[in-house]
Formats: sequence, structure tokens, C-alpha cells
Amino acid sequence: MSIIQEHPLYMPYLMSTEKDGSPNQWIDGLNEIGSNPMAEGFYQVAPIIVKVREVTSSQFHFTYYMPVIAEPSDLSLSQSGLQYVDKIAVPHALMIRQANHTDDYTAAIRDLELYANENNYPLTGDFYMVVTEVYDTHIFDIFGELEAGRSE
Repeated sequence: MSIIQEHPLYMPYLMSTEKDGSPNQWIDGLNEIGSNPMAEGFYQVAPIIVKVREVTSSQFHFTYYMPVIAEPSDLSLSQSGLQYVDKIAVPHALMIRQANHTDDYTAAIRDLELYANENNYPLTGDFYMVVTEVYDTHIFDIFGELEAGRSE
């Protein structure tokens, strides 16, 4: 098992879109937000963040956040088909890094859930993946949002 630690997640100025799909369809939305023609007018300043929520065992809801340099104008926003989000602020989270040359993030989420259960950390069910592309593969920093903190 990888190292799991408490770590907040904060990112301001984000362009966002949403998509539903099977667990392995997460990459479709990642490619779409990165290749959105209007996204070219926005300067991406950090890795894309994907919020993951399990709806059923075979259906997930994904929200994609592309960090940009500043809040976009109303015109560029309306032309992009994307939504503007002021910030992501997750003050209490457990974080695990997955850098094993696989795009299957579900095992890392299961590790986070197991660790949280064994150590009395109540999770909300929302997971955030900071996705860094390195040589045609992805490294994930996965954050499991905590309800508040550790319960004793």
C-alpha cells in the first residue's frame, strides 16, 4: 500500500465540465476539456483535477476542472461551453499518490477507503484526482474528502 497522509486541496480559478460514465471512461472528459477549442483561449496553469463520485458500481459522475490564470470574461465563457468555478477548497482530505503506470485509479480509491475505515476517518464519498501526464501515462494524487476530520 502507498503512503496515505492528511492533506488539503485548494485551487482557484477553474473552468469546469461534467460527464457520467463507467469508471474507465474518466479519460474521455479529460481529453475533451483539454482539447476544447475555446479552452485554447484560457491559459492552463496546473494539472486538471477530476472529481469522482460513484453513483452505482458501474456508473460514475465526473467533474473536470481546468485551472486557469484568472476568471474568464463572460463572452469567452459563453463560447466555451464550460462553466467557471471560483475555487475548489477541500480543507480535510486523505491523499494517496498513484504512479504505477496504470490509468485505473479505482484500486487507489479502495486503498483510501480501507485506510479511512481502519483509522476512523469519515469520508464524504467525493474523490479528487489531480492528474499529471508524464510520458503518455498519468500520475494521480487522489484526495478523499473527509466529513470534518478524524473521529475518535
